[in-house]
Amino acid sequence: KAEDYIFPPEGNNVPPHITPPHKLGHTFKFKAYAPDMFSYIRTMLGVEQEHFLLSLSGEYNFIEFISNAKSGQFFFYSHDGRYVIKTQTAAESKFLRRILPHYVQYMSSNPNNFLTHFYGMYRVKMRHLRRNMHFVVMRSVFNTEKEIHKIWDLKGSKQGRLAKPGETVFKDLDIQNEGRKLTVGPEKKRLIMDQIAKDASFLAELKIMDYSLLLGVHNREEGRGLFQSRASLSPGGDAVSGGRSEKPSSSDDAGVRRSKTPLRGRNNNKHATAENERNGGMSDLSSGSSQGDTSGKRSMKSHRSSNEGGSHNDEEMHKDGDVDYGYDSSDDEAAHSVCVEVLADCAASRAAAYDDEYDDDEINSESEDRNPMTDRKDLGIQSLTLDAETMLSKEIYFFGIIDILQQYNTKKMAETVVKRSRAKHSEISCVDPDMYANRFIQFCSTIIE
Repeated sequence: KAEDYIFPPEGNNVPPHITPPHKLGHTFKFKAYAPDMFSYIRTMLGVEQEHFLLSLSGEYNFIEFISNAKSGQFFFYSHDGRYVIKTQTAAESKFLRRILPHYVQYMSSNPNNFLTHFYGMYRVKMRHLRRNMHFVVMRSVFNTEKEIHKIWDLKGSKQGRLAKPGETVFKDLDIQNEGRKLTVGPEKKRLIMDQIAKDASFLAELKIMDYSLLLGVHNREEGRGLFQSRASLSPGGDAVSGGRSEKPSSSDDAGVRRSKTPLRGRNNNKHATAENERNGGMSDLSSGSSQGDTSGKRSMKSHRSSNEGGSHNDEEMHKDGDVDYGYDSSDDEAAHSVCVEVLADCAASRAAAYDDEYDDDEINSESEDRNPMTDRKDLGIQSLTLDAETMLSKEIYFFGIIDILQQYNTKKMAETVVKRSRAKHSEISCVDPDMYANRFIQFCSTIIE
């Protein structure tokens, strides 16, 4: 099931599909995919409707993160750091729709899983620009008030898994060379590894590979981290008190260096911000960052990404009339600004309409049960090692399994053959889903104790 909406430039005040006016000057179409299923997911996973609305709509800016993947995907981080809006290829969108029933069933039976939480999927169609733009709304892995002091992107492979000088998102060989361990104790390790094994096995059943464990560590003994807390990212927020004001703050994050995956960044050029640095860049579009922007409206910039890497299921890109027409740099700024602004408002409003239909008591899920791995609301897992002064856990670990929409298709099979000729099969990232899952599970087990 999908719902289609028409967005005239002047807006529409006639129910049931009320739409806001926009600046593009041309009518375009908005589609919400499987709105009832995603509403079920949000309710099942405890997403509060009020928070969802405030995060995605209102007089706030986004932070934009640019990928340099071949697909030209863009990332937008909500002003409060709770959610990520990510563009998709048509093939990725189609694949997620295809596996959605399996995904919903798995999320329901495994409420404490580490997989990416998808909260909505949409498409904006602008024929005058010969462009379809697909978006997905996801939960942030680092949705916490705590500073993140160090980050790793871990696959379990060795080839190319060493961070380059200056990179601040580290990889498999870095964590091994450092001898870093996540000290949680035998019982908690068993619980964590059981869930990671379930998650990886589920992905293998769907023929998915090339995912990562995104790991962030908060260390109580260290000073201000590489990445801002949610409070300091929020409009008018105070990193200590968590206070918020009604209007966006000044450019807290201006000048943050580019990086691949969405993460909050500090106002420091030497630090990259990423929820996956593998793909490249980030452009800060935090609250009020544009010169002369005092209105509190979202301020958008767009940058064209470079072409590197591959997209998923390229052979399906032009079927069923669902075509990605590519990017025209002359219209990037207007297109992305309007798309994200309208997407956020419309996604939030349509989510509210659907979420009202579900009662928490009607959801058959264990999501309200105590999480045996952590008592923290931000889902951080505390270490056994104690801080000498406070006698609290010295470290808090935040992690999730990301990039879970890569199928092991013909293109990936060919990549496996090519890379096997250059390195050991066990060391390359591109392997079949079963081998990938087993290696991933084994690697995670070696860094958790």
